[in-house]
Amino acid sequence: LRGVVRTDSGAVVELFLQGEEFVQKQKWLSIENDAFHLHINWGNVQHAYFASRDHKSYGLHFLDQHGQLVFRVLLTKQNGEFNATLLNSFQQDWQTFAQKESQEQVND
Repeated sequence: LRGVVRTDSGAVVELFLQGEEFVQKQKWLSIENDAFHLHINWGNVQHAYFASRDHKSYGLHFLDQHGQLVFRVLLTKQNGEFNATLLNSFQQDWQTFAQKESQEQVND
């Protein structure tokens, strides 16, 4: 995974991550490894959405209450290709959540 965090002051951080590095401690999502520590205030995340761009990018975007990006995680390519298992999992999860959201809208 590639993680992207942007600050209001204009800094952009891009990090390569492994899913098992994510740990939630109360309202903080922490990502810790030998190279860095990143702590994200999970309590600020109000919305999330799946995104894909021309089969070149696949990821999850996490937004605050103002629609501002808190952070995003993206699948990464190895040897020019996405891992087929991870890509399939991403696409299945997208469909699962899309179906749940459609059902919730019908029930409202």
